Amino acid sequence: MRASSRRRNIGVLCLAIVVWTPVYGQISRPPRLLEEELRIRAEGPSYLISHVAGLEVTAAGEVVVLAPAERSLLVFDSAGSYRNRIGRPGEGPGELSQPVFVGTRADSVWVGDATQRRITVFGPKGNVVRTIVVPSGGAPALLPSGDVLVVPTFALSVVGREVQFKVERLGAVSGQRAILLDVPVLPRTFNVDLGTVRWQARQPFDDMQIINASTDGSAVLYVDARSTRAPREGFRVWKINTEGQTVFDVSYPYPRRPFPLALVEAHVTETAARVRRRMPDIPDATLRGQLREALYVPQYAPTVTRVLGAQDGTTWLRREDAGSGPVRWTVLDRAGRIAYEVQLPAGANVLWARGAVVYAAVTNDDDIPDIVRYRLK
Repeated sequence: MRASSRRRNIGVLCLAIVVWTPVYGQISRPPRLLEEELRIRAEGPSYLISHVAGLEVTAAGEVVVLAPAERSLLVFDSAGSYRNRIGRPGEGPGELSQPVFVGTRADSVWVGDATQRRITVFGPKGNVVRTIVVPSGGAPALLPSGDVLVVPTFALSVVGREVQFKVERLGAVSGQRAILLDVPVLPRTFNVDLGTVRWQARQPFDDMQIINASTDGSAVLYVDARSTRAPREGFRVWKINTEGQTVFDVSYPYPRRPFPLALVEAHVTETAARVRRRMPDIPDATLRGQLREALYVPQYAPTVTRVLGAQDGTTWLRREDAGSGPVRWTVLDRAGRIAYEVQLPAGANVLWARGAVVYAAVTNDDDIPDIVRYRLK
C-alpha cells in the first residue's frame, strides 16, 4: 500500500438496496442535536428526484442536486424553490451518461461523468463553458487547481477476485499522472437471475473498503472497516491530500460483533415484496431462496458503511443502527480525532456539511429521497 446511480439497464432490473448495520463502541457522550431548517421534496411540478449522488451549495446559497437517474443537475434557490435543470441524458455536448461528482468553481458548476470519461463545466445559465476529456477510467473530479482527480468506480463485472483501486491526479497543464492511493480491494456483486428478469447490484452487506473524494476537492478518504482483517479489533481511516501527503492515518478501537442475521431476513422480505410488485407470479419460496443464496453475509458487522469529507475539513463516518431506528454519524476533526456524533433518521445520507450546516438525503419507505437542510445545535 502506498501514498503517492435511476439506474438504467436494458433487460436488467436493478433494485435499490438500503441496509442498516448495528453500531457498537460509540463515544459515550450524547450526540449533538440537529434541527431541520429546510426540506426539498423529492417531487415537484417540474422535477423528480429518484436518487441523489451528490450535492453542492453555491456561494449564493443555491442547492445543486446531482440526480443520476435523471442524468442532470437540479438547481434550487436558498429557500428550496426549484429554479432550473442543467444537463440532460445523452452523449453529446452538455449531456450526461453516468454523472458521479459535482462541484462549483466561481459562478460555474462542473459534473464528472464516469462513463464518458469527462468533466463538463456549465455556466450560470446552464450553458457549456468547457469540456475536459479524462484518459483514465473512473469517476473524475475537478480540483481547485484545475487538475483532475480520478477515483475508481465499482465494477459489477468484477466478482470474487481482488483488484487494485488506484486514485490518480492528472496535471491540467503537464498531463502528468500521480498515484495518490493504491490499495487492493475485493468487490462483490449481488446477482439474481429469475429467467426473464435478471439484476445486478452491489452487495448490501459488503464489507469492502470505502474510498471517496472530499466534497471540497482537498483530499481522498480511505476507510478499512473490515474488522475480520484488522490486526486488532477496530477500523482505520486514512486521509490523503491531493499532493499525496498523509493528513492523518488513525485506527480506532472497535469491538467485533457477529453480523446480525435478522438483518438478512429483513432484507430478503423487503426485496421480495418489491419484486412481487413487478412479478406477482413468482412463488414466494423460490424468490426468497434465490435472494438468500445471492447475498454475501460477512462474519462480522462492518464498522463503517459510508464516509464523507466535508467542506470544513471534518470527516463524517456513518455508523448505522440496526433496523429502522436512528442512524449515528461519528465526526472527526481535521486531525482525525473524534469531535462529536450526530443522530439522523434511518435512511439519511449526509451529502454536504460545513460548520453548523448539514445537508442530507432522507429516504422514505419507498426509497425516494427528500433533501433536508439541518443546523447543528
